[in-house]
Amino acid sequence: MLPPRSEWWRKVPPPKIPAVGRCKKTAVDGAKKIVAAHPGKVREIFCIRDCPCPSNSEHCCGLATDMMCTSVAGVSLPPLLSDGIGTEDSKLIRLGIVKKRDRDAFGRSMAEWVMKNRKALNLKYVIWGQRIWNPSIDRVVAPWTKWRQMEDRGSITQNHWDHVHVSYNG
Repeated sequence: MLPPRSEWWRKVPPPKIPAVGRCKKTAVDGAKKIVAAHPGKVREIFCIRDCPCPSNSEHCCGLATDMMCTSVAGVSLPPLLSDGIGTEDSKLIRLGIVKKRDRDAFGRSMAEWVMKNRKALNLKYVIWGQRIWNPSIDRVVAPWTKWRQMEDRGSITQNHWDHVHVSYNG
């Protein structure tokens, strides 16, 4: 049975943390801290991209992590009742409403946590939901809604609506 709507994510296993190697220790340590502070809310972590370093992406140098926000994938859902109505959670999840609501809440809270813990993470910048915060430019700690808007890159992933991008100083 699905936990209460506000806590279904507690059943999500922790993601595999990238190994230190091409993914630099700063990024691995940062990913560990983020996952520890947000149990059940990160489903997967990406660090390396196959591109030359230096580049316009810290992923090429192993200095960025994409913290993919948990959705309902992999969580046991309650079955629909024989009349097809089902529980409120079951219907909302199948319609994608709970998934988006929780993913957005997880991403925003995680991104704001990263901003607030910038020194401990050796943060270069953080991106969530088509907004960016960089401590060397945006010196004021502010809610995500006050971060600088980014251009539309054309997809949920490229606009960072399904993951928090964290870039670290080397």
